[in-house]
Amino acid sequence: MSLRSAADARPLSRVTVISADPAFLQVATEMLESAGYSVTCLMAAPDVAARIVRTRPDLLCTDVDDEKPDARGQLAKWVSEYPELARLPTLFLTSTGATSSPGLGAEGLTGIEAAGQP
Repeated sequence: MSLRSAADARPLSRVTVISADPAFLQVATEMLESAGYSVTCLMAAPDVAARIVRTRPDLLCTDVDDEKPDARGQLAKWVSEYPELARLPTLFLTSTGATSSPGLGAEGLTGIEAAGQP
């Protein structure tokens, strides 16, 4: 069973990336834009859920901080505040802190293409 309805069958094109790490935002933006996505970056902040709703992305990518591992709990809080976020496909991304980490490499972000997107 798909989380997206038939009306939502158009390709994902607008991606919002959230992170407190400017380097992560830069790498994610460069990789996604080079693959044809329109990217909005949001720094992690108390009002980020409202900003997600305003940007109306097709996909949300959020950086999971290993030191603050409650990303799913944070998403649940956002959904309770903004129920429309419940249907938003979300990818939780992370790196291990090393710049050579495969978690931050092209293999991780281009997995979106493997799902049949641009």
